[in-house]
Amino acid sequence: MYEPSKSEIILTELIGRSLAQPYYRSFVDSLALSNHEHVLDFCSGSGIISDLILKKLSGGRLTCADVSHKWLKVLNQRLKGSNWRSVYLDSLDVESIQDAPFDKAVIHFVLHDFNRAQREKVLKLVKRSLKPGGLLIIREPSAEGHGLALFELINLLEKLKLGAYTYKQQRYPLIGETIDLRIRIKEDGL
Repeated sequence: MYEPSKSEIILTELIGRSLAQPYYRSFVDSLALSNHEHVLDFCSGSGIISDLILKKLSGGRLTCADVSHKWLKVLNQRLKGSNWRSVYLDSLDVESIQDAPFDKAVIHFVLHDFNRAQREKVLKLVKRSLKPGGLLIIREPSAEGHGLALFELINLLEKLKLGAYTYKQQRYPLIGETIDLRIRIKEDGL
C-alpha cells in the first residue's frame, strides 16, 4: 500500500505537535466521546488524534488500524496505556477489522489518499466493523488540488447507502477547507 518518507513523518510530527494541536484538540472534542466507547481510528498515521482520543476513553478501548508499517511504528512509540492496540491492514478486502464491532469510527484526512475504488472498500470495511447504529466520522480536506469535493463524498455515501448523514464545510487556519461528515450507520448490513 503506502509508506511515508522520513521527511513526511518528521513534518507531520512537527506540525501536529505544535501549530495544528488546537485544530486536533477541537476535532477530538467534537467527537463527543464517552469514556466507555470502543473506537476505531482508521489510518491513524502519526497517532496525534489517537493520543487525544485515548485520553478520553478511560473505560473504553481504541483500535488504530493502518495500511502503513512506518506509521504504525510511529504510533506504537507515541501511545501509552493498555486500552488500545494497533492493527496492520495488508488488505482492504478483509471481512472486518480486528476488535470489531466499534461504537464509533474516525477517518481523518486520509480518505482522499485512496483511489476511487479503494475509497469504496475503505467505507464498506469500516461500515462492517461498526455496530448497527454506530457513528462514522469523516473529516477530509476539500481544497481544489488536495482533497475531495463535497459532491464526491456525498455521491459515495449515497451509492453505498451507509446511512443518514450530516455535513459541515469549514475553513481552518493552516489546514484550509475541510468537510466534516457524520454518518449514522443503518441497522441493516451492506
